[in-house]
Amino acid sequence: MTDRVIEKWQRVALPPRGEGKGSLLLSVSFPTAHLSSDVAVPTKPVIWIAPSGIDRSKIVQLLLTNETVEAATALLKDGSVLASHIIPHGETLILFAFDSDWVGHDLVMPAGFHEPDDFVFPADTQSMTTRPIRLTIFRPVRDGDGDCLNCEELGGYRLPAGEASVRFPDAHRLSRNLVLDHRGNSLGLPPATSALPGSAKSR
Repeated sequence: MTDRVIEKWQRVALPPRGEGKGSLLLSVSFPTAHLSSDVAVPTKPVIWIAPSGIDRSKIVQLLLTNETVEAATALLKDGSVLASHIIPHGETLILFAFDSDWVGHDLVMPAGFHEPDDFVFPADTQSMTTRPIRLTIFRPVRDGDGDCLNCEELGGYRLPAGEASVRFPDAHRLSRNLVLDHRGNSLGLPPATSALPGSAKSR
């Protein structure tokens, strides 16, 4: 083992300027149902992003392109630009966000090993208003994802060991490296959503 990298892939070459294309590097989903009021107030400057509506998700994506900031912004279908930066090689990085539909499912991480409590991440907005436990699920890079690393941030809380399966009997279960349904079948994760037209993603 030469390093501790979990996922490694080669980014495709960027199309030349003028073709109106780019590569998505990162896509992060923030479902409204998993947001929490139980957060520490940051001491550093931050960009606050307004949440989506109920049963929706805010998607934040990072785009790399040879286009100018103005041209890259024009590629977005519905996204609002949060920040942009020209890197030393001359490419443009665009950070943008947009709203998307979201279909979630209750997720439970049973107690075990050094953790005495269950962790539960309900998909509804009524279970608990504060969700101090944050979980980021990274989807494996698959054919068709291009360069994009897709992930989703969920919010949850603790329950006494064994109580989560009683209160959420149909929840998916999260092990160290698998998501299982309540019958124990391994589940795939849904594809990421993009605000870019199909022609704007390098494949």
